[in-house]
Amino acid sequence: MENIKKDFEYFGGLTFIYGVIFVICLYENFMGITFPIYVGATIGFAILFLRKMGQTLKKSTFKYFLV
Repeated sequence: MENIKKDFEYFGGLTFIYGVIFVICLYENFMGITFPIYVGATIGFAILFLRKMGQTLKKSTFKYFLV
């Protein structure tokens, strides 16, 4: 039960920050100049989430981020 609370703080905090980035970048402007920033944040947060869950990222994995 202790790990769930620890992980919730981590994932909950990152999720809140991700939501703020979404609002700043894309609120009522889904095709704006800030869209590439949002895409970069999405990739960055995906990497953070995967590392926290213990998944290893290989060099071949990064080609999927480009597609």
